[in-house]
Amino acid sequence: MNLSSPEWSWIADDSALAAFCSGPPPETYALDTEFYHRRTFYPVPCLIQLAHAGGCGLIDPRAEIADWGPLQRWLNGPGLCLMHAADEDLRILSAVSGALPTHLVDTQAAAPLIGERFQVGLAPVVEKFLQLEMSKSERDFDWRTRPLSESHQRYAALDALLLLPLWDRLHGELGAIDRLDWALEEGARILALASEPRPPRLPRRSGRRGEMAPTNPLIQALSEARLQVAQRRDIPQPWVMSDDRLMQIARSAPRDAKALGALLGKDQKDQRMRMKAGQIWGRSRRADVQSERPPYMPGHKLRYERLKAWRQQCAAELSIEASFIATNSQLLHYACHRRMPPPLDSGWRREQFGSGAEALDLKW
Repeated sequence: MNLSSPEWSWIADDSALAAFCSGPPPETYALDTEFYHRRTFYPVPCLIQLAHAGGCGLIDPRAEIADWGPLQRWLNGPGLCLMHAADEDLRILSAVSGALPTHLVDTQAAAPLIGERFQVGLAPVVEKFLQLEMSKSERDFDWRTRPLSESHQRYAALDALLLLPLWDRLHGELGAIDRLDWALEEGARILALASEPRPPRLPRRSGRRGEMAPTNPLIQALSEARLQVAQRRDIPQPWVMSDDRLMQIARSAPRDAKALGALLGKDQKDQRMRMKAGQIWGRSRRADVQSERPPYMPGHKLRYERLKAWRQQCAAELSIEASFIATNSQLLHYACHRRMPPPLDSGWRREQFGSGAEALDLKW
C-alpha cells in the first residue's frame, strides 16, 4: 500500500459497489464517512470510505445505489472493522446501509489503552504512530459538493486507508501488554451505543466555582426538551436554546413547571421548549419521589473525592488517562447512588476500577 500515492475507486451505482465488494470479505477493513451537519440535527450522509489491503472505494450515498447487499455482506461477516471516532459514523452507516459491523475497533478508544491521550481527531494519532502529517484544509469542506475534486477524494480515501497501518501498530502494542480484548470490548460498547436513542447534548461546564453540575435534574430536563425539539425540526440543538440560556434558566431554580414556563417567557424559540421541558421535568421530579433517589448530601462529596483519588491511583498503575477510565459524572453518580453506572459496571473498567471502588466504599 503506497500511502504517498493512494489509489481509490469512485462508487456511484449498484454494479460498482458489487464489483468492489466481490470475493470473500476481508479479515480486516477500514471504514469512515463524510457528512454535512452544520444546519441540521440529523447528519446528511455524503460519502462512505471503505478500505482494505486490496484498495479503497469511495461510495457516494447521494448517487443511484439501491442495493446495499454487498456492503452488508462485509459488515455482517466475521471481519474486523476499523474506525476512528465511530459514534456518528455508525449511525450514518446504519441509516444508509441498514447494517452495522459485527466486530469493531475504534482507534480513538484503542490508543488510550496503551497510555496515549484521548484524541478527538485522527491526525494526532497518525502523526504519533505513523509519522505522517494529515492535511487539515478539508475539515470545513461541504461534502455535499459534486463533483468532488481529486484532492478532496484523496483526503477522504486516506482517512480510511491510514487506519490499516495504524491498527498494525496499535495491535502490536496492545498485544504486548495483553489488552487486545480491552480494545474489542470498547468496540462492542460503541456498537451497542450506536443502536440506542441519541442522548441529549448537556451544556459544557466552564469550570467556574459553584457552577451547577450537568447531573442537575432541571438541566437534564431542559437538555432533553431541547433534544426533542431539535429532532422534530431537524436543526442543531443550540439553535433551539443556547447553553448559556439553558444554564441561566437552571440557575434561577424555578420551583415547578409553571414557574419554569414563566422563565421561558414569550420568545418564539422558548415557546417550543415550554411544554416539553415542563412535562419532562415533572416526570423526573415524580420519578425522584417514587424511587426515593437521594439528594446530593455532604457525605457524597467525601465519597466523590475518595473515588477520584482511587481513579488517579488506577490511572497511574495502568498508565491510562484518568478521565478515560471514569468520567467525573460517572463518579458523582456512584457517590450519590452507590450503584456503579455503565460502563464502569462491566468489563475491564469493572475489573480494574469498579470492584476496587466498591471494596473501598465498604471500608469508608
